[in-house]
Amino acid sequence: MRVDVRLTDEEKRLVPDWEEQVATFQRTMNKVERDKRERFRLALHEGAHSQQIRKLGWGVKFYGPYVYFDHDSGEVVFVHGAVLPIGYPKYKPFDWQHAIICASGFLLVEHFTAVPDSPYTIQHDLKTLRSDLGENGDINDAMFYAKIVLFEDVRTEPTFISELEQTCRDYEMNVYGNTEATEWGWREYRPELKGTRHHVSVITRGYHGTLFENGDELTLLTEGEVFRPGDEIRGTKLEVKIWKPEKAGADRAVEKWNRAVSCEIVTGES
Repeated sequence: MRVDVRLTDEEKRLVPDWEEQVATFQRTMNKVERDKRERFRLALHEGAHSQQIRKLGWGVKFYGPYVYFDHDSGEVVFVHGAVLPIGYPKYKPFDWQHAIICASGFLLVEHFTAVPDSPYTIQHDLKTLRSDLGENGDINDAMFYAKIVLFEDVRTEPTFISELEQTCRDYEMNVYGNTEATEWGWREYRPELKGTRHHVSVITRGYHGTLFENGDELTLLTEGEVFRPGDEIRGTKLEVKIWKPEKAGADRAVEKWNRAVSCEIVTGES
């Protein structure tokens, strides 16, 4: 996937090493294209934006990686992917709806994979939100209500997951020409499963996994399959450890899981 360079001749003169910077970014995006995990995270991020844009009645235009010059900072900005509303919405969005559109990407990437987007990506989306809200907008208030509505939809809206999968497929097909990473990601992360997610490593296997807490129930998703504490893979018990970065509550969840794997009785909080 070739990076689109959106720099004028004058902007190129302002950044003498722009070609070197673009070449480095191109190598990064080549790796993203080959790495299903990273490509899925990108498709999920942009698919989440697209889903919310469509809810307001807009169409969506998809973009692959590009670079542009930010005159405020005087630096080249690197964008892994993007979506843009086209047409007209059903009505003028409220501030919290602008916030859902701008923040759903990084919020749902962390929600479903248990690993946050990069600070650079998050700040870029929040910068867009500040611009959309204008000088009088309250970004904290908008984000507060956006999170409430978004995660209530995740929990209760019957078609939310299927709509999200379709927008992820649409983005990946439009930009990369196939939906391989979305298909892989839906098996790897199973977005339809309920509960708080923690990113873990299966100690005896060396694989990534997702540990779920759903009330008192603990389950482990690894290699596309769901396991419970008493299960084994080829005679091996499934002890886990936290995979950095840590998430609030992960220590407690991992301790409860490993105690249950060791056949200890888990009753409430430790």
